[in-house]
Parts: sequence; C-alpha cells; structure tokens
Amino acid sequence: MNIEEVKEEFIKLKSGELEYLDNIAKLGYQKTFSQEEKLNIYRKLKFYENENSRFYKLLSDILYESKEKNMDKVFIEIKLKDDFFNKVSDIFNRHRYLILRRYNINLENNSYILTVKDIINGNYTKYRYSDFDYLFNKQELFEKPIYIFLYYDDHSDECLLPSDWNLFDYSTGIYIDFVYGDKKEISIKKMENFEKGKIIMRVTSYVDEVEVSTIFMEELLNENNKTLEDCANSTMIRVNELNYLRSPEYKEKMLLEKITNIYEKVKGKLTKEEILYSGDFINLIKEVYSLPNNKTITIEKIVKNGGKDSVIIVATDSNGNYILTFQTRINDKIIAEFPSGYIEDGEDVIEAAKRELKEETGYVSDNITLLDNSYYSVGIDNSVCCIVRMKNCVKAFDVNPNENLAYGLFSEEELKYLLNNNIMCGSLNKLAYYSLHNNGCKRTLRNVK
Repeated sequence: MNIEEVKEEFIKLKSGELEYLDNIAKLGYQKTFSQEEKLNIYRKLKFYENENSRFYKLLSDILYESKEKNMDKVFIEIKLKDDFFNKVSDIFNRHRYLILRRYNINLENNSYILTVKDIINGNYTKYRYSDFDYLFNKQELFEKPIYIFLYYDDHSDECLLPSDWNLFDYSTGIYIDFVYGDKKEISIKKMENFEKGKIIMRVTSYVDEVEVSTIFMEELLNENNKTLEDCANSTMIRVNELNYLRSPEYKEKMLLEKITNIYEKVKGKLTKEEILYSGDFINLIKEVYSLPNNKTITIEKIVKNGGKDSVIIVATDSNGNYILTFQTRINDKIIAEFPSGYIEDGEDVIEAAKRELKEETGYVSDNITLLDNSYYSVGIDNSVCCIVRMKNCVKAFDVNPNENLAYGLFSEEELKYLLNNNIMCGSLNKLAYYSLHNNGCKRTLRNVK
C-alpha cells in the first residue's frame, strides 16, 4: 500500500467520523440522553477510535518501510465542506473551537492537516472521557462511579492500637477506579455506604483487576447490554467463568477427562473369572477381558488376606528419629521397613495406623496425617496401601509378644543410607519416604475399608 492509498483510507475514515460528529451535535442539542442512548454513542465513538488505531499503525508501517526521515514533510490534508460549520449545532457553543481542535480541524482553511510526525507522536483524534461532557451537552456518560473491588487489607499489625481497638476499624476494602485507575481504601464498617449508588465489579482468585477492566470494556461495546448494570453483570459472569477455567478443580476435571478418553480406547470388559489357587493367605484368580480391538487378554490376579487394604506408617519421635522395624523376609536378607499392617474389617485408616504402630513398636501419637495411597502392583494386585504420617511419637507400651520383629530409631542421615544402599528396599517404603518429602497427594484411590 502506498501513501496515496493510505490517504484515501484516511479520508474515508475521517469523512465518516465527521458526519457522525455532526449527527451527535444535532441529536444532543438541549436533549437529555437515556443510559442506552449514551451507551450507543459511546460504542460508535469507540468504533472510530479502534479504526483510527488500526489506520495509524498501518501508516507508521508504510513510513518505516519507505525510510522517510523528515516526517514533517509528509502530511495529509482533507478539505471540509463549506457548510460544515453551519451544520454544527449550538451544542458546542463557546467550546466549539476547543472541540474542533481536538478533532484536528484546521479552522483557517476548513481542513484537516496532519503531518506524519503528528500522527506518530499521538497528536490525532483520541476520544477521552473529558470529551464526552462536551459531546453530550455537559452530560456524563457514566453517571455512576465504576469500581473494581480488589481485596481486604488488614492494617491492625501496623497500627498502635488503643486498648479497646476493633479489627473493623483497621480493615479496609481496596477499590480501583475503572476510569482513572485511582485506588481507594474504604473501612469495612463504611463499605456498605460506600457501595450504595456505585457499580462494583469484584476480582476473583485467578482473575486480576486489569482483566476485569478489559472484559468490562468489551461488555460496554456489546449492544446486547442496555445499561451499565447490564455491562457489569455480563462482566462478572465472564469473570466467574474465567476464574473457574483457571481453578485447580477445572484443571483436575480436564485432566481426568483426558485420561478417561485415552483409557476408553483400551478399556476391557470382564468376560470370565476362575480361581486357580486358594490358600490360607493368598488366592490366585484368572480373569479374561474382551478388548475394543476384538482381542482378549488374560490377567492373573493375587488376592491377599481376603482382599484387605493395608497401611504403612512413617513415624518419628519428638527428636525427629524414624521408627523402623526388622523381621525375617525373603532370602533371610536384612531389610529395614516402616511399621505396617493390614486394615481390619470395620477399621478406618487412622485407627489401623495407631493399632499397628502400637503393636509393632509400643509407640503412640495423635499427630496423624494421611499422605498418599498406592496399589502394590497394578497388574496383579487390587489391594491398596495407605501411607500415614505420625509425628511426636512416644513410647507407651511394650511390643506385642505375638509380633516376631524388632524396631530401632534412626536419624534422617541414617535413613538415607539405608535407602541408598538397598537395605530399605521395599518399593512401598521408598514411596512412603518420597510422599513424606513431597507432601503426598492427599487423595484416596478409593474408599478403603
């Protein structure tokens, strides 16, 4: 696009702008506008402002490409119709020349004269809130102040308070003015009075005030909104939706949908079940599944101790020492473990953890947290192991004589040695230590018995 083409676009744009300005002058003469009329005028003005911005960027790009250094010599002049000033209503009155200058109208020769330098430096038509008073015959576009509520701020720790101080005296709601950006602090006691007669839009957890302002500007340009209250309500609907989309709950929902959709491609249907072996402690079961690709797979599943779930306890005493147990295991190898055991029928996880720690070590504690859950082996075992954290444990009982095991206290450094040298080599024990230092997932795989 060359400079002549740009000029044509400029003339077309400005002509339409002047015509509309003229219409506003006629319409606004000694007339009280409704809120809807004001919003419609605002939308039209914003449309031209947006068009201007697009045009000036285009012009700047062309000049940059042409490498024209003396921008004072590059200008655009648009002659106005001779009767233009006669058409302009008395709405402008003594402000007439001020208004015309704001719209870059040269009064000496009835024309626009804009150098490229003027344009690039910003000396071109820009609608500002101060202009609206003149355009609307001294009527404000926004008759109600518009604020965005940010947060509560408690100043109580920073104040030298009287003996009978009240928290509400030192807590404020922080508001930001939508038009001017000024922040206001309103005491909680006075917030209700402050908000009367004002439009308040509220910031939520994952959306900041800048985004709220941007959305509100978009809703001001939405012709479906007839009042400022409509704009504010539409804004908050969008803000709340955006807040939800950014929330951990939504992200979790989307993740679960993602993995569910993937799993549906391979999900099998149980068609046959057969007991291969039944012992005192372990049952071996064969399951046959039909797959979406019309093939079948056979899975051999272990059911231990009647399918009971279990608990493993990461326990420390008041000095931070870990309580570990030792007993005869595979190949008579020295293996260190966290205390553990099965969850009996009718027990919850916490009750089982307390009982097992007491039986195996004689230690007790009421400082208990569920860290994590895990299957033993997802391919062959359907039982769940719950990982529990117990702190500040104290010795209160002797070890149950029926338990053929011993225990010891180990520092953090000693525990790391046991882990790194495969003395503590059980996979669930390593997972328990990992969960401890990563705060665990704090979620259950299923409702344990």
